[in-house]
Parts: sequence; structure tokens; C-alpha cells
Amino acid sequence: MSDAARTLAHVLVRLDDRSHTGTLRLTRDGHPEVHVKVSEGRVIGVTELDGSPLRRHFRTMIAASGLVTFARLARLERRARRKNVTVEWQLVDSGISADTLRRLTTADVREWLIDLMDTGGFVGRLEHGLPIADPWQEPLAISWLTKIWRERRAERERLGLAFPPARAVFRRTNKAPTDLFAQRGATQNPNSPYADRKDCCSRSLHVRTGHGFLSV
Repeated sequence: MSDAARTLAHVLVRLDDRSHTGTLRLTRDGHPEVHVKVSEGRVIGVTELDGSPLRRHFRTMIAASGLVTFARLARLERRARRKNVTVEWQLVDSGISADTLRRLTTADVREWLIDLMDTGGFVGRLEHGLPIADPWQEPLAISWLTKIWRERRAERERLGLAFPPARAVFRRTNKAPTDLFAQRGATQNPNSPYADRKDCCSRSLHVRTGHGFLSV
């Protein structure tokens, strides 16, 4: 891939075909950012520099859903570290369904990627090979991600509003903003197993925020 700095959308759209499989190492303004696992035109995982899966808003999302309080989540995280397992498995052991956790994790990764689509300064270097997928994230087609990004950008331009990024609102207010949760949930992802179910919409997870209920 080119060494010229581009927006994240430009970097990802070049991988939107089935010939690209590997780990996309992203740098932003010369600094390492994240590693995006790509398989046949789909994002199958995003990891931090230390190799841990990207979970930027996961704690807020699961607490906002009413599934667990922040205090209980902190206890489960400590227990997971003692057992040397991921917090997701500890949450499953506590009674939360794996499907629910995958929806939240997928929404977290999806919103992080779409949120940064307009951001410039990115350089991507694809290392070909068989990447390890995030077992808690559903595959996200790059074509679908860029489609949703274009739709949201067109809607913002039509309304003439400059919405602040979800991550900026969260950092300033410590509250989950409405646009943190997509207008289209993981059930609308055509690559999701939920998309094939007739009752997919009725299975959406409703998340309470300061603005009411939202579906993930």
C-alpha cells in the first residue's frame, strides 16, 4: 500500500475485495495506532498495539445495557485476570449470553471504525498472511462499513450539522452519546448470522442511555 497519508476510509476501501487477507498495521501521523485483521474484504478483528482486542467503549456499552453494573464488571475483570481468561468468558460464566456480548463487541468495533473514517493522517501497511480473528466480533464487510459511513456523512451534510465524534462526547461527559450506538445494529449487517433470521429485529438488544432506548 502507498506510504502517502490518507483518511481511514481511503486506506480501508483499497482492501475492499477478496484478494486481501492479512494484518493491516495502521499508523497515524507517524505513530502506531492499531492492527486491523482483514480476511477477504472483511474486518475480522482489531487489536491494540499490545495484541489485546480493541474494546474502546465496551465497558460503557455493557453497563448502559443494564446487563451488569460498573462495580460488578470491575469485580468480573479482576476475576478474569486471576483465571487468565478474557472478561468476555467471565461475563458468559456470570450468565450473560455469548450472542449478546458479540453484538456489543461488534457494535463497539464498527462504531470506532466508522467514527474515524473521515480522519486523515493514516498510513496502512498490509502484512499478508492468515490473521487470527476476534472470536467476539462478527465479520464486518469493508464495503458495508464504507456504505454506512457515506450514508451518515450525507445525512450530516443534509442537516447542516457538525456532530462531534462519539469518543469526544464520551471523554468530556463520561456518558454514552446516542451516536455511539449505530442507527443500524449488528443484526442489519449482511454478513452477520442474525441477518438471515426472520426475527432478527425482534432480537435486538435495547440499550438505555440518557436519550432513551437504542437498539444494538
